[in-house]
Amino acid sequence: MGELARVHPDIRVDIRVTNRVLDLAEGGIDLAIRSGPFDGLPGHVAQTWFAAPWVLCATPGYLAGRARPASLRDLDGHDLVAFRDGSGRVLPWPHRDGSYEPKARFTFDDGDASFSAMLAGAGIACTPLYLAAASLRSGAAVEVLAPLRAEPVPISLLRRERRLTPGRLTKVIAFLSTHAPDLSDLL
Repeated sequence: MGELARVHPDIRVDIRVTNRVLDLAEGGIDLAIRSGPFDGLPGHVAQTWFAAPWVLCATPGYLAGRARPASLRDLDGHDLVAFRDGSGRVLPWPHRDGSYEPKARFTFDDGDASFSAMLAGAGIACTPLYLAAASLRSGAAVEVLAPLRAEPVPISLLRRERRLTPGRLTKVIAFLSTHAPDLSDLL
């Protein structure tokens, strides 16, 4: 945000953080950043910003003295930190061969909160790689079951379909397009 402010001092940004898919027109929202496919979402245009897999992470402290999971079945013996989406559903954890239904000890309806709980040593969490990247690089978190990592999912810039796109929105999209997270060292 700091660089966006320096490059475009004329643009004011109002950020709303929610896991619900909002009607952009109804909410007066120019742009949303969402994960997953958006095929057929009427009145909206999605453009892929970048793609990233979800990863299973824990802190070294949490794993100390515990058997490190060698299979999905081994997760059942661990404290799991899950994420509940805007519809109230606990999200299954994607993996190479399908998905795993976590039997969570802790469940959050906010991705940052579930990741923070994992960083505080609450257990193993499934989180987008872009959220975990800095902690994985620093060693504050480690990936578990890396060979079972699912394919990357698209992270999209979602906007309303319009004949004329406001100049401020064109500038922000162009800026974001050149500032996608670099995850190449972790893929």
